Amino acid sequence: MSSDTQVRSPSTDADVIIVGAGLAGTLAAILLARDGVKVALIDRSAVYPPDFRAEQLVGYQVEMLARLGLLDIVIGDTVPAQRAVAIRGGRHIGVVTVPHYGIAYETMVNRARQHLPAAVRFINAKVADIAAGPQRQRVTFADGEFVTGRLVVIATGLGRQLLTRAGIGKAANYNIQVLAFGFDLEVEAPAFFDTSVLVVQGEAPSDKIDYLTLFAIDKRIRGNLFTYHDPDDPWTRSLRQKPKETIRRMMPHLEDITGEIRAAGPVEYRVVDLVGSTGHRRDGVVLVGDAFQISSPAAGTGVSRLLSDIDRLCNICIPQWLATDGMAASKIGQFYDDDIKQSSDAEALRVAGYRRAVTVETSLGWRAHRGRVALQTRVLSGLARLATRRHSGQIGMAASWLGAGIEPPPLH
Repeated sequence: MSSDTQVRSPSTDADVIIVGAGLAGTLAAILLARDGVKVALIDRSAVYPPDFRAEQLVGYQVEMLARLGLLDIVIGDTVPAQRAVAIRGGRHIGVVTVPHYGIAYETMVNRARQHLPAAVRFINAKVADIAAGPQRQRVTFADGEFVTGRLVVIATGLGRQLLTRAGIGKAANYNIQVLAFGFDLEVEAPAFFDTSVLVVQGEAPSDKIDYLTLFAIDKRIRGNLFTYHDPDDPWTRSLRQKPKETIRRMMPHLEDITGEIRAAGPVEYRVVDLVGSTGHRRDGVVLVGDAFQISSPAAGTGVSRLLSDIDRLCNICIPQWLATDGMAASKIGQFYDDDIKQSSDAEALRVAGYRRAVTVETSLGWRAHRGRVALQTRVLSGLARLATRRHSGQIGMAASWLGAGIEPPPLH
């Protein structure tokens, strides 16, 4: 972090002002500063606090971080598990051989903050107001001081308060609500997690459980559980109060792999409503990541969308915008209309709708679809095990246990 950390001045001026120094805002600041853009990065927390959000990096997310030159910054010395093993009802249904990095969200953010270039001025302050226009923008802090710049990037994640004050609203997408739970466990067979991530799928639509994933973070075994229960359900209270007993009741075969499980701390949870922004096409302000459209944590697309957003914004749009005068809404709209961004946003919604429907829907079409997925994954898993025996473990599955390659019924 540069020597300007936490220094404020009423006369501070920047090319780009980024509000929110979580993962999206911090990585965007690094990308812009590498190209010589003068950035003011604002966050109310000098050190990012514990926050139950994304805790795994895998697949496209790792590839994208590497392409952007950000992977080593985010993962540090984290050693990945090399495969994910999926089970349902005690039956092995699939293996995906690809590195999985288990990292607490706040660890990722604080690591990235330590690599902020000198061209980034980090400002530890609470934003009270954003005054935006077609030429210059002004961000005012709670103590009355302010910073000015040509463009404001809002990267405040799930927070809505600042967006509401800026006149930006939210509208439901698919009307989907996901309950995500996070907790630490002690297991009788921890060595499994030195090399593997375990994914345990829900067993019946009435359970409303998408899946539980168990993985290592540092020396801990971490559980992330994604469900479609109502926050006020007795089941939800039971999980928070008695996680071991509730998990054992819903997934009685889990301990066949892990050995006896024991809760090792409180259960965190987050209620996530899939909503997108309205009224966001305005002068001088652009939204990225969850500030623009909230992703389903069960779909695992949040970090992927975040990285796609900052790539298109920081590497394509902002350099073009800064090369010409003004910052009118018509110019900002180029980002929202970008084909790659729109494709990323649409895919995140599609997968979110699919994950919910394949978990809870009971129509004939969805029952048949689940049967086809189960058959496909058994066949692919059998082929993968055969290939593994023949090639000493050097081959992995091309498709996941989530049903890739099978067309689902309409999401109605």
